[in-house]
Amino acid sequence: MLEVVSAQIAGDHSRLDQCLSRLMAHADEDVEAGFLLAAHHAQRNQFDAAIGLLQSIENQVGAVVEGHGLVLQFPLLPAPLPVAELPSAQEAARLLREHLLVHYGRASEVVAAARPAASPALAPLAAWVLAEAHAALSRHGDATEALRRAVYAVSPPPVAWARPLRAALADAYEARGELERAAEEWRLLALDGDAAAETRLHAVCARLAECVREEQRRREAEERARAELEEQLRREADARARHEAARREAERQQAEILRREAAARREAERELERQQAEARRLEEAARREAERAAARERAAREEAQREHDAAVRWTTKIQAAKTPGGRRSALQSGLAELTSPHLRQGLLVEAARADVQAVLFKASTLKTARAKRRHLEDALAALRTDEVPDDLQTQEIALLERSLADIEAAS
Repeated sequence: MLEVVSAQIAGDHSRLDQCLSRLMAHADEDVEAGFLLAAHHAQRNQFDAAIGLLQSIENQVGAVVEGHGLVLQFPLLPAPLPVAELPSAQEAARLLREHLLVHYGRASEVVAAARPAASPALAPLAAWVLAEAHAALSRHGDATEALRRAVYAVSPPPVAWARPLRAALADAYEARGELERAAEEWRLLALDGDAAAETRLHAVCARLAECVREEQRRREAEERARAELEEQLRREADARARHEAARREAERQQAEILRREAAARREAERELERQQAEARRLEEAARREAERAAARERAAREEAQREHDAAVRWTTKIQAAKTPGGRRSALQSGLAELTSPHLRQGLLVEAARADVQAVLFKASTLKTARAKRRHLEDALAALRTDEVPDDLQTQEIALLERSLADIEAAS
């Protein structure tokens, strides 16, 4: 073991390898040799070999550490390990094996099998291993709690472990953003003369001040956002109130429109009823007027038929009369009965035609032309002076004139 240490101090790697090879033969019977070989394997990242050696020491029942005063600076541990002062080689080997398992990527096994150290002297190492196992699993809260319990344990950790544990606790607080607690831990380390801790303290205080300013800015931003939100909510409330008022006004106007439409509809219905009643009244009046007109028309047709029959009857009587007196009497009776001007004129024309025929017949019976002429001239004068218009008895006038002309031509 002394040759290994000597070759390591001298930096003679070839000789160191030879010494380690010879020391391997004593690893199963010498606990210190096993710890030394495990440390060198771990230093060279030969974790399987190192874990195997430590597992062997852990399994040795009644293993005793010789008092050679060997102190190991085990890889990735913050404090040296005085092998001769270990209260239990098996427990130390277990903790060192778990330490290597963490860095070998098997932290979950360490957390699953974790148990408190049986000896207070190994409590700092146990806390360190548990904390780094939790940190490897990103369980930073559990890691911080493990470090806190170790730093503030009833039995304070040894000086060699006190500073690294407190520094790790401060780092854990920083990682979790608990800057005030981190600053307190760095301050305690700085008071103990740790220059690096003082530097970290200044950095944390600067971050804390920035965080305070950031918090102030955040609060101010939140206050502005809250004020803006309140203003927005107020505006939205005003808008809703205006919308509600507009809605009520629209409903009122709609109700008014519906009321007016209903009133207009009722008025239109009443007007329609009045118009229908007036139409029925006018239709009834027109019907009655039509009936009266039809009655008048029937009466007129009957009257016309009666007068026509009377005209035919009196015309027949005038034509049948043998004497002028008889014809005049029939004519007067017919005129007294007839009211139609047209029929009256027709009856006069028939009477005149009958007189002309009678004159012509009488004239044909007279012996002398003079008597015939005087008889025809008297008839023609009477015809022209009667009440019948000449244009209605042109034929009779022409007939008399032609008879006169014939008489003149004969004489």
